Amino acid sequence: MYIENIEITNFRNIEKINTSFNKKYNIFYGKNAQGKTNFLEALSLTLNGMSHREKNTSNFIKNGEDFSLISAKVIKEDDIDTFIKCVIKDKRKYEINSSPIKSRTELLREYNLVMFNPEDLKIIKGYPADRRKFLNESISHIFPSYHSALRKYNKALKQRNAILRDYSKRNIASSLLEVYDETLYTIGSDIIKIRINVLKKIEKITNELNKEVSKDEEVRFFYSSNVLENAKDLKDIKSLYKKALKNSRNDDLMKGSTTIGVHHDDINIFLNDLDTKKFASQGQQRSISLCMKLSLIKLLHDKFDDYPIVLLDDVMSDLDKFRQKQILNLIKDTQSFITCVNYSFLEDIDDYKIYKIEKGNLMGGK
Repeated sequence: MYIENIEITNFRNIEKINTSFNKKYNIFYGKNAQGKTNFLEALSLTLNGMSHREKNTSNFIKNGEDFSLISAKVIKEDDIDTFIKCVIKDKRKYEINSSPIKSRTELLREYNLVMFNPEDLKIIKGYPADRRKFLNESISHIFPSYHSALRKYNKALKQRNAILRDYSKRNIASSLLEVYDETLYTIGSDIIKIRINVLKKIEKITNELNKEVSKDEEVRFFYSSNVLENAKDLKDIKSLYKKALKNSRNDDLMKGSTTIGVHHDDINIFLNDLDTKKFASQGQQRSISLCMKLSLIKLLHDKFDDYPIVLLDDVMSDLDKFRQKQILNLIKDTQSFITCVNYSFLEDIDDYKIYKIEKGNLMGGK
């Protein structure tokens, strides 16, 4: 899969860009705050249906304008041409080959994209929500139906929490809570199963990749869930989940929120049997988070027999020359878009295009 060309109008500080790309490495260099990240964000928003840094749609539109438009020609496996358009006004609207896209799940079924940025370090150093975000995004690309299930779970969770907050003020029947409980433990148990399954695959590939860049260090992942504390078998999850929701109800009523479930789960990450949050160096943490993201490239290729598009936003500057070379080698089969201040890391690479971004303008493409 690769982007043949793209046209961007009125996006952030970008007034107009219309350009084609190399099928392999595409390098975007320039000083800070010139629009490099904005450019990658436009790609992610169009093919991935989300920004890695912004939720407010109005902030995507260039100051003084009332709309933004991004359109791209994407060549998929077997040289199938697809045309995607993203129109941003009061909300975002997508079309693929002139047919409206109604949900992000549909978009995820069409395109695969993996983005790397300095914030990936949060996978190791951040909060449980950061690791759940990584896992949810990863699985949603591999299994787009997971994204729909997660939305249904979150909707039921929001409704259950609203009832919990109002329970003491209104005469709400406990049977209504049980309706939402059933949704949560039914969908939630499936979410846990698929998370554990995919996490095992990510662990295996992460270990293989990390040993290439960090010699013989072993990485281990442990899925942490307040539902699974006493589970002996994954077959027990649904009944345990149901029981846990019932047992926590009084506590939930007191706190006005659901205190157990997949929305509280976490990944414990160990390097050579030591907790990476406490004992791994910054370099080790960065290597592991990079390898976790890189593992998605193989998983997506194995699932769809097509490589995802790869975005690296200001990542190379944080790596030594050895790791830079390793990363470039690991993404050699993909089309990649790499932002940087300088491109000295290209000394061993042949197939690339270089662009300069300055004040939202794109120059070069040599």
